[in-house]
Amino acid sequence: MKKILGMMVFLAFCESSILGADLGEWRLQTLIPKKVENKVKVSAEFRYRLEARDNFDFDDAKDDEDVFHLFRTRLNLQLDPLPYARGFVQFQDARIASSDFANDAPFEDPIDLRQGYVELYDPMKKGIGLRVGRQELLYGSERLIGAFNWSNVAQSFDAAKIFYSFEKARIDAFAARKVKMDPSTIFNEWDDEDNLIGLYGSCQMVPDHTFDLYYFLRDTDRPIAFGPNVGSDELSESSVGARLAGKQPIGLDYQLESAYQFGDFGREDISAWMFIGILGYTFDLSGSPRVAFEFDHASGDEDAQDPKRNTFDNLFPTNHLFYGTMDLASLQNINDFISSLSVKPLSQWTLKLDWHFLFLDETSDSLYNAARQATRTAESPNVSDEVGQELDFTLNYTISPQVGVLLGYSHFFAGDFLSDTGTAHDGNFFYFQVTTAF
Repeated sequence: MKKILGMMVFLAFCESSILGADLGEWRLQTLIPKKVENKVKVSAEFRYRLEARDNFDFDDAKDDEDVFHLFRTRLNLQLDPLPYARGFVQFQDARIASSDFANDAPFEDPIDLRQGYVELYDPMKKGIGLRVGRQELLYGSERLIGAFNWSNVAQSFDAAKIFYSFEKARIDAFAARKVKMDPSTIFNEWDDEDNLIGLYGSCQMVPDHTFDLYYFLRDTDRPIAFGPNVGSDELSESSVGARLAGKQPIGLDYQLESAYQFGDFGREDISAWMFIGILGYTFDLSGSPRVAFEFDHASGDEDAQDPKRNTFDNLFPTNHLFYGTMDLASLQNINDFISSLSVKPLSQWTLKLDWHFLFLDETSDSLYNAARQATRTAESPNVSDEVGQELDFTLNYTISPQVGVLLGYSHFFAGDFLSDTGTAHDGNFFYFQVTTAF
């Protein structure tokens, strides 16, 4: 295993250095004739990632050490026929190689349309705008709705969005359905049984400080699962929340976010909530070292027999950014205490260390992974709530504006909840990624 990891690191830096040297500042846009270059914009991105996973199921008795390759290519075309009108198309090809997974669908989707929309909006005049078609939805820090670009197939929506921009604020209203990734089809279709309606307002009345208010309504025509103890049922669920984020000249930065959910889960009433708190400080020293402390909370179901569902539903998020790089937890039935340290020893290098202490909110509920699936459930609530600890190390190296390398290693220390409910062995995760834009 050590030889494999060493070879992967060597290949990653060799490949990235070659790409950075060969590409320089070349862009695909240079192929567009001068007379139309202001109205036609073209670009592409290629991303390669190697992942080595060991013991993600907390059971080292099983032969589940997986080493596989992920390839993702995107081609972007933007047309600006008028100052207030534009069209955007993004084709994506996502593939996986050398995997032992029974189902490659979460990683693979050959050539398909990831985005394709028309937008009417004049950014020079502010005011009202409209975007219709297949698109990304990104709101706040993407804890509830995001593009999930870490994923090899990522996430997009078929949506109609109307927005109004003020001098220091913007309000969005949208209706959307998530696009279902199906590698067996020529054109991915939307999920017609899962509807999302949203209203999101964001303002920056004070420089370097952002205040957001939002409302999301999720309505489904099929059962949504929340683990064996909570069960499955159709949803008519409202989420109301607020987010405040900013930084101070003295080096302090912060983020606060909370949301409450209510509505119907079949015949049950929904009452669930989440809270995010982050406080960071960047030292005025060489390398700009930053320390941060974070607490992430999402409620779990207190009693499977009562007429309420208390498990927070974290909708369509980018979970990978927040609750551990190994994706063993999500913003559902969790308390995550995080200590972070980052530093830039050189202008092109960023080193980061995150230490997660994971606990269940309710042991009567399940542990949910980043895909929002229940991975471990206790037969009795009389067990420890300590899921475990995860140590994440990441290194970002920007070779050029067009080429970047990401290298990471994570170790998961299994906690008492896992030993109380079954196998409880540590896990490991190693990856490196090269991204090239041109």
